[in-house]
This record gives sequence, structure tokens and C-alpha cells, in this order.
Amino acid sequence: KLDREQVLAWIHDLDIVASRRRLYLSMLSLCGTNDDLPMLEEMIRSDDRREKAGLDVMISTYLTLRGPDAMKLVEDLFLKNKEAEYADIYAAIMAIRIHGQEIKAVPRERLLEGLRYMLDRPDLADLVIVDLARWEDWSAIDRLVDLFKNAEDGTSWVRVPVVNYLQTCAKQENESGKKAKAALAELE
Repeated sequence: KLDREQVLAWIHDLDIVASRRRLYLSMLSLCGTNDDLPMLEEMIRSDDRREKAGLDVMISTYLTLRGPDAMKLVEDLFLKNKEAEYADIYAAIMAIRIHGQEIKAVPRERLLEGLRYMLDRPDLADLVIVDLARWEDWSAIDRLVDLFKNAEDGTSWVRVPVVNYLQTCAKQENESGKKAKAALAELE
């Protein structure tokens, strides 16, 4: 059995190397309780890079312990926040990916809801389009077609993942597949 108090002491040691801290945060996801949520929230909100070391695992642990309600904080701080640092946004997306693939503490639909906020940010949308396709979220076809059409020089790279998404969706034998085929024909 993991000693929760010892794990917490290790996490609070800011002199510990980041890789160790990540391990201890992972351990907390196994032995932590609701009492640890305020501490995790404070660490996630911190501006101190040392306190925020291992942010992806920290967010993943928070999602594990808090469940679907944790997504609001993640969305507000990282996915919707246009002032968030790229590294923090990427850490949030990585935590969501882990939960969507491996951990079932948050329903995939709730994770997808959060990822779709990134589609409002053309310069970063490419970070999540592959996840939408992998998890067969075909609800974003219209938004992705708009991203493709409105891509400018600074965001033109988004076109390749959009086409890949539409091609993957077009293989579906349903209404979404038909819609994706029509979108691909329109974009040619």
C-alpha cells in the first residue's frame, strides 16, 4: 500500500528532479483523495515553473481524482485561455489524451468537448484534430472545413490534418462519412 503522506511530502519537495516528481504525481493518482484536490488545483494554477513541473501528470492526476468536473478548470486555464503558454496547453492536451486512451475516470465525450475548444484557435487546432479522428468524433466536420477555408499563411499547416480527418471520416458508412466525402470534394 502506498503511503499517501510520504507521496505528498515528495511532491512538495521542489528540489526533486522533474522525472521523479512526475512519478510521485502518478502515485498520488492511486492513493490520493478528495482532500488532495485543493493542493492540485493550486499547483495547476501556479505561475512558478518549479511547482508546475510535470504539469501533464499533475493534470492527469487531477482528472483521475476529481473526474469529469475537473475538465472545467483544465478548459478555463489552458484550452480556452488565449494567454496560456504553449507548453501548458500541450501538457493539458497530453493529459487528456492519456485519459482518452488509457484511463476511464472521465468519459471520452467530456474529454472531446474540451478538445473541441482548441478548434477556436486556428494556430493550435492541429494539436487536437488527430485526436478527434482517432476517437471518431465526427461532430467537427463543419468547423474543420471552415478552418481549412479560412487558413492564412500563419495557419496553413492546419489544412493537412483537416484533410486527414475528413479522409478518415469518409471511410465511415454513415451520414458523417457522406458529409466528409462531400466536404473533400468541395475542398479540392
